[in-house]
Amino acid sequence: TVFRVGSWTYRGGAMVNSTFTVADGRMWFLEGRSKEAVSKAGEQVRLAAIFEDASIVCLDTKSGKKLWRVPFPKTRIGHSVFLATDGGYLVAVGGFSNELVTKKDDGTESKRLQTWYEVMCFDSLDGKLRWRKDHSNNVHGSGGEHGEQVHHPVLRDGVLFVEPVAYHLDSGERWNPDGGNSPWYIGARRGCGTFSASASCLYFRNHNPMAMPIGRGAKQTKITAVSRPGCWISILPVGGMVLLPEASSGCVCAFPVQTSMGFVPRR
Repeated sequence: TVFRVGSWTYRGGAMVNSTFTVADGRMWFLEGRSKEAVSKAGEQVRLAAIFEDASIVCLDTKSGKKLWRVPFPKTRIGHSVFLATDGGYLVAVGGFSNELVTKKDDGTESKRLQTWYEVMCFDSLDGKLRWRKDHSNNVHGSGGEHGEQVHHPVLRDGVLFVEPVAYHLDSGERWNPDGGNSPWYIGARRGCGTFSASASCLYFRNHNPMAMPIGRGAKQTKITAVSRPGCWISILPVGGMVLLPEASSGCVCAFPVQTSMGFVPRR
C-alpha cells in the first residue's frame, strides 16, 4: 500500500483505516504484512490476516520518517480495531466474540457467545506495552444487531471509556469518579451508535439522543424525543452546542422528525 501526505510517501503493507491517529507531529497506524494482507491491501482484508503479522507504526508527520515499528501483541480481536492517543499514551481497542460456558445441574454444559472488548495501552513515544485488559459488553448474545462489536472508545482527561466501563489511562485500573470501591459502569442502552464526549458529558443513543454528565450517579437526560442519532458517531458537542446532523432517514426506526438540529445551553 502507498500512503501519501504532502511531499512524502510511505510504502508498506495493509494499513488499517480505522487506526490512523495523528497528534503532536506524529502519526500512528496498524499495519499488516502477512501474505494475504499485502496481496489484498486496498481491498477488504480480514483482521485475522492483519494480525498474522501486525505492527504499530509511528511516523513523523512533517518528513514521513519512520520513528518506530513494534509488533502488535497476540490478540483475540476479530470484529474491529481502533487506535487513539492522549497525553503520551496510545490505546488500541477492539471487539471479539467470547464463548461463555455454563455448567447445568444435570452435568451438561451450555455455550453462548458474547461480545467482549480487548484494551491495550502503549507508550506513544516508543510503543512499549504498558497494560492490557478485557471486559464484556453489557448485553447478552454475541451482539451485532446494534453495533456492539464496533463501539469506538472515548478519551477524556486521562480516562478511557470503553463501553460499558472506564479505565485510568495511566494505570489501567477501573475508573472511580469519587474514589470509591464501585467502578463507573453504564447499563445497557437501546439503539445503535457509539459514544462521543465533551469536557463534562457523554453523548449517545438510548432510543433518543441522550446526554449524561461524567461522574458518579449521573442521570441520563434526553436531548430530544422526536428523532434519533445515526448508527455511528453523530452527536457532536462543538463550540458549546450539541449538533445532531440528520442520519436516521435510511433506517426503519419510527421517529417522526428527520432533520438536522442544533441545541444551545439553557440560560
